[in-house]
Amino acid sequence: MKRRWFKLWVLVFALLSLPYFLVVLVLVFERVRGQRALAAYNKQLLLSGETLDIAAHRGPRVPNAEDGLPEVLRLFSKLPKNSPMRSGSPKKMEMLSPALARPSFLLTQWVSIVGIDQTVTNDWGTMEIYLKANEATLAALRIALQKKGFNSTNDYSLGFGSGIGPLAQMKSLAPTFSTAACDALHQGEREQALDNIVAQLNTMRTIDNNRVAITEMVREAISTIGFATTWEALQVNGWNDSQLTSLQEAWEKVSHLTNMVQAIEGERAVATAYYGIYAKSNDKTYQSMSMTLGRDFGGSDDLSVNSMDGLFRKQIFTRVWRFSWLQQDEVRYFQGLDYLMRKTAAYSSVPDLEL
Repeated sequence: MKRRWFKLWVLVFALLSLPYFLVVLVLVFERVRGQRALAAYNKQLLLSGETLDIAAHRGPRVPNAEDGLPEVLRLFSKLPKNSPMRSGSPKKMEMLSPALARPSFLLTQWVSIVGIDQTVTNDWGTMEIYLKANEATLAALRIALQKKGFNSTNDYSLGFGSGIGPLAQMKSLAPTFSTAACDALHQGEREQALDNIVAQLNTMRTIDNNRVAITEMVREAISTIGFATTWEALQVNGWNDSQLTSLQEAWEKVSHLTNMVQAIEGERAVATAYYGIYAKSNDKTYQSMSMTLGRDFGGSDDLSVNSMDGLFRKQIFTRVWRFSWLQQDEVRYFQGLDYLMRKTAAYSSVPDLEL
């Protein structure tokens, strides 16, 4: 009789445990599937002669004596933070209607938006006060931006702590040179305008070796400003062949598609550091998922707010996801970048599309 009851209890326990066992089995299966997929991807990458080594994607370095970045950043720090050249300058190549734009250097006054529902009237006199006050610094910057090379300051092996290099400074400096060029055009100083346009385009050279996606977003923003400024310059008569050649050569140094391919390759390599951090830290993974998915995921780190929900999302869901699906997510992320890289490389092989 006792033996029968024992068998019955074992059967009941087995039936009750079966769903949990199946769940654990599925989680382990998904983990093994991710490990095999990542190993196969790395093997394929190795056979194709590519690498995920971060050091291999940092770009060429020049000797410290020839590195222009420290000098550029030092000079930039001397410029006033609240510059009218950025917040108060006129719109370049302002479109008035389809196929009709207005050069800003022809204006005498314009209205700038300085805040929510706040406007201020500016003129070239305001811009010239700033230019004269910072003339020596801007002249030194134009020279420094002609240096042979600019080394990247980012250590992408640090993952979240790697930094983004001089992106913010260059994105801020480009409009300054753009407005200086338009001010020179307003005064009829073509040579001075050319020097500022070339300097503005040279700001993109300082970020060539960053080689991550956000760098290319900043490059696009700077080149858009440069395009508008160049258009304004070409509305002026009197340019000689030497000046036009200098302008063309400055643009020929600007590369978008080639740099984008290098940035995607770098992004893929940098991702290994991020996924390495995710594998070790549940907190970092939760923070990243919160930023990606927003409040719907449970964006607050304060678990006392809706604590049971936060406890489940941070301490259970995130840990289970890391155990079973982290490596699958890594492979899919790499495959997505590979697709973008192939498409971008295909376009970069067409000479007319390089610029």
